[in-house]
Amino acid sequence: MLLLVGFKTRWALVAAMILMYTLVFGMIILQNWEIVARHLIYALSFYVLLHNIEFNAHSLDRRL
Repeated sequence: MLLLVGFKTRWALVAAMILMYTLVFGMIILQNWEIVARHLIYALSFYVLLHNIEFNAHSLDRRL
């Protein structure tokens, strides 16, 4: 929800990345490679969003 409204965007992305890395680790232990690939794509998209956070002009963080 924090990402959708743009409030505390940096911390929401960091928390989402930690959650994704935990899920990826669990799926690697279970050797479910299709889900690992899907989760890594999500983790990569979170990284790209975090890397380009300075261009986030329409968020609630910028307005406050």
